[in-house]
Amino acid sequence: MSSKAFTDNEKIAKELRSMIDGDVLSTDISRQLYSTAACIYELTPLVIVVPRHREDVVNVLKYSSDSGVPITARGAGSGLAGAALGTGIILDFTKYMNNLLSVDGEVAVVQPGLIYGKLNKMLRERNLHFAPDPSSGDFCSIGGMLGTNAAGPHTLKFGATKDWIESLTIVTADGEVMTTSELELDNIVEDGSSFMKYAKGVRGILEPNADLINSARPNVNKNSSGYNVYEVIHEDKLDINKLLVGSEGTLGIVTEAKLRLIETPKSKGFALVSCATLEKAGDSVNRLMELAPAALDMIDDKLVELSVTANPHLREIIPSEARFVLFAEFFGETDEEVSSKLDEVNSAVMGSGRPAFSVKNSTDTDEMERLWSVRKSAVGILSKIKGSKKPVAFAEDGTVHYSLVGEYLEKITEIFKSEGVEGTAFGHAGNGNLHIRPMLDLRNEEDLNKMISIAKRSHEVVKEMNGTMTGEHADGIARTPYIKEFFPEMYPLFKQIKDLFDPNNLMNPGKIVSDAPQDVDENLRYGIGYARQETNTFLDDSKWTDMTELCHGCGTCVQYCPVSIATNDESSTARAKANLLRGVLSGKLGSESLLSIDFKNVIDECVNCKLCLVECPTEIDIPGLAQRARALYLEENGISFRNRLLGATKQLSEFSTALSPFSNWFLSIGIFRRLLAKLIGIHPDRKIQKFRRGSLQNKTFPEIQKGTRDEVVYFGGCHAHYSDPRGELKSTIRLFEKLGVKVRLPEWRCCGAASLSLGQLDSAASDAVENVGLLLPFVRKGMKIITSSGSCGYALKYELPELVGTDEAREVAAAVVDLYDYLGTLDSENAFDGEWKPIEMKVVYHQPCQHRAQNTKYDATRLLKKIPGMNFAPIEKACCGIAGTLGYKLETFDLSMKIGEPLFKDIIENSPDYVITGTGTCQMQISQATEIPTIHPVTLLNRSYTPHDKP
Repeated sequence: MSSKAFTDNEKIAKELRSMIDGDVLSTDISRQLYSTAACIYELTPLVIVVPRHREDVVNVLKYSSDSGVPITARGAGSGLAGAALGTGIILDFTKYMNNLLSVDGEVAVVQPGLIYGKLNKMLRERNLHFAPDPSSGDFCSIGGMLGTNAAGPHTLKFGATKDWIESLTIVTADGEVMTTSELELDNIVEDGSSFMKYAKGVRGILEPNADLINSARPNVNKNSSGYNVYEVIHEDKLDINKLLVGSEGTLGIVTEAKLRLIETPKSKGFALVSCATLEKAGDSVNRLMELAPAALDMIDDKLVELSVTANPHLREIIPSEARFVLFAEFFGETDEEVSSKLDEVNSAVMGSGRPAFSVKNSTDTDEMERLWSVRKSAVGILSKIKGSKKPVAFAEDGTVHYSLVGEYLEKITEIFKSEGVEGTAFGHAGNGNLHIRPMLDLRNEEDLNKMISIAKRSHEVVKEMNGTMTGEHADGIARTPYIKEFFPEMYPLFKQIKDLFDPNNLMNPGKIVSDAPQDVDENLRYGIGYARQETNTFLDDSKWTDMTELCHGCGTCVQYCPVSIATNDESSTARAKANLLRGVLSGKLGSESLLSIDFKNVIDECVNCKLCLVECPTEIDIPGLAQRARALYLEENGISFRNRLLGATKQLSEFSTALSPFSNWFLSIGIFRRLLAKLIGIHPDRKIQKFRRGSLQNKTFPEIQKGTRDEVVYFGGCHAHYSDPRGELKSTIRLFEKLGVKVRLPEWRCCGAASLSLGQLDSAASDAVENVGLLLPFVRKGMKIITSSGSCGYALKYELPELVGTDEAREVAAAVVDLYDYLGTLDSENAFDGEWKPIEMKVVYHQPCQHRAQNTKYDATRLLKKIPGMNFAPIEKACCGIAGTLGYKLETFDLSMKIGEPLFKDIIENSPDYVITGTGTCQMQISQATEIPTIHPVTLLNRSYTPHDKP
């Protein structure tokens, strides 16, 4: 194909659209979204294909073969080595080909785009799971696991992905389909099928070199470097699955996988082992490995220090003398078996002449999760490190025999020291698999040279120890340059295998086998050529620039972003917004892109739920970035009448309440709702909450009261005042009265939550300035501002100081307290010393997203569970989908309901009498979708609680 054709992405896109049913994405915006993953590299593809079914994949592979355009398969983009990046066609399986097709006994058939965490959630009711458990399991795809031979902490017990594959359905480089299976060597015969052709070819390469292969095999218990030629032929059988798993899509594209499953462990136990020195930690590893743990992980001294500094409460878990901490988990058939194993841990590592000075054992599920969280929080803690130097993953997965792990880490530490860099290490000590992270600024030439040196030297250390460059992350871009030198005896075999399956080198070229691999320092997301471009926008503010660049693309947002979960689109993820804004900052996308409708469409997929601030490992304020990008677009293109109306929440609520009950009747009639849809774009199926008179402002309750416990300002918000004055509003006031708390209800303006979600920052700022003026006098008298709505509370506490930017605004914001945090504190002080009257009902509690984002110490359940007779049905945390104004709009109502589907299903299956939730719009959405009464928690608390002094 001509070079012109290779650069003519629109021509390629047009040709592909004519031959597939799936989506073909070719805009500069889409190409930027797929140019990175969780790695340090950036490669811009020509086009992205989102196949709907296997036939689409076949046609794309045939097109690639005929045209010479290379192809790269992509899972969820959670890989650290760059295996999912390419300059040709990207195949994204996560949108459509993401299904669990069948479960038969202990075998599941899945498509490659299925998220691992979702698979195991679906298998939970069968008491089964897919055993390999990478740390990214909540958001990585099965296809990605197959491509990298993913493992995880429990590899010691279960092995890696390759060990759980029954068969694979593969599309080959020339577009042929084959289904693999393990074969007797005697049964490998020419029968005209693709499978037999490749089985015979693989046998012809490997069988004559059996002695060489055995002698060159790394002495490790897991390996994802090169092609796995070591386990393909065994006991007179050939298992081609062992070769294909871990091949990073360089030998074929998986469209289905038959996975072997296993029962969930019956009993678990956990031991946290603290050591004073690296030598003693290494000794502890050897002793613990004799006890056959299911998992054995470690964090080093620097990460211990960072963890405790970031989370001081960890000192309750980690002794102050601890420098290296080991995490050992054991599985068993009975609790007694596990308890006995934990006793053996104490005997093995504690006492005179033994290496550990502290062991904390547990078999309690919640406590084990708390202990594991110390290890699992490692990447998040490292990601939050401030400054230009960041922990960089490029030689991050070296693996040696577990008995050498102490020596290995000691040598890596020596390399760091000689290069003059700080660094840390953590990982799977029982596998000798450590994830090292030197602190570097790759935009600095000196640090870039250090990166090259550290990569070379660390790989040499691993080779000297007969280890492997990667135990579970695969080679990708990061390690392919070193494979030929690292595996000199094996590389010719690797190349023969590549030539057998992909003679034209079109399948993920540049990975594993390459005549001209890119260097480890090429095509970096942030390299010496990276420079921030002036945009004359909010992106010139270092706060938002730094925030944008903080996103490292890990993909965690795939599993928590409500829109991403509903659509399975890369554009819906939180990282997509940072990716686009970084594209503008770097100059890859011109600043005019900020004003394009394609750009705005991606930005609009952020619905301001705020979960990034609690779920993202780096706590990036993606909603704040999206608000400002949206505002920039509105400055240029104006605000629609519909959006002005939706942003004027308080004024609209006041007007509708003044006209009630006529307004309620009007909004309930189908013909009028259809008229609203036509005139202003409010969806006709949206059932809007009723407006009720009874708002209270400029009031104090009670008027006269002696011996008050406290005096507070109550900011109820629009729903409490105009839709639920007899419930949320008056119940809150009455409960405060029962507790001896004097309540003031001053004048107030809208909190701005709706305006902010629509990008109307000027309107929100105007209201925020007025609220500061109205609330500050009370704050300066020592009063707290109590909010009963999650959205109002978040806006006042976190958005208001940013919008106004004054010390007075920060003073007001600091006084804002969520109702249930306040009540929980009173309860901890034994303020609820009265009687809780029984309420016989079954309920489910839904915590709104913006309540979760406040990360309060207490939530409503602390007090609700005190009510006798109340039966709580547990449900998974999930978004209801109302998402501010998303659930009102004609064009997004259906998406809003789709976002809420998992929650609605969970609620309906539990058949509660009531749903309890603390935000008015969530009540409206849930009630409409489930047809189950939905109320504010304070209504039940007030109904049940009676103080002792009540006559």
